[in-house]
Amino acid sequence: MRALGLSTLALAALASGCVPIPFATPPTRISIGTGGVVSKVPATARSEAGQAVGPKDTGGVPTHIELGAYPLGFSPDLVNRKFDIGVGYTLDTHGKRRTSGLYVELQKSLGVWQLGENSVARIYAGGQLRIVGDDDLPRYGRGVSATVLAEFVTFANGPVASANRDGVLLAWGYGEAGVGVMGQLSATEVMDRRAYAATIGLSIRAPLLVGVLIVSADKLKKK
Repeated sequence: MRALGLSTLALAALASGCVPIPFATPPTRISIGTGGVVSKVPATARSEAGQAVGPKDTGGVPTHIELGAYPLGFSPDLVNRKFDIGVGYTLDTHGKRRTSGLYVELQKSLGVWQLGENSVARIYAGGQLRIVGDDDLPRYGRGVSATVLAEFVTFANGPVASANRDGVLLAWGYGEAGVGVMGQLSATEVMDRRAYAATIGLSIRAPLLVGVLIVSADKLKKK
């Protein structure tokens, strides 16, 4: 009944002049966490504008975000797989310092426990190689990390729908969906800046999604 109601709402939205925007996303994993960071910024470090950058530019609560595509989450036959691979975007903020870039990740299974026909609990351990940069520096640097991930995962195959005053989402989901916790140790080096972090956070997997987002034409014009 809910799916029928949303479909009716979507048709009404189209009839009223709303714009359909088709989309497709791969199986993804997003991780958000915080922890402790030790930054080493030499007194001689300088920004692109030539201004000295010192340790006072780092402080506050650090935040770590990862958003990546994990293609092996597409097959129900691979829910019990012994390894995982992914590529994505990483962002670290610490006070005024903002470090972001791309990563490639390889993880190996430490254990998989069957919870149902298409559901498992599993633990992975692995590492990332990163190409990263600071917003105020002209060159890119490098980074590495070691991660342990414990998660509950189920294989999804069905409709996904939601609606609010901003629009209507109608999609089909196919792939792994799950939630877990992760712990990570990382090191980055951008020119003569170095940072070492210990992070704990939440990890969420989403399946492949193919669908349409229906939004008001007026909202698109405002953007």
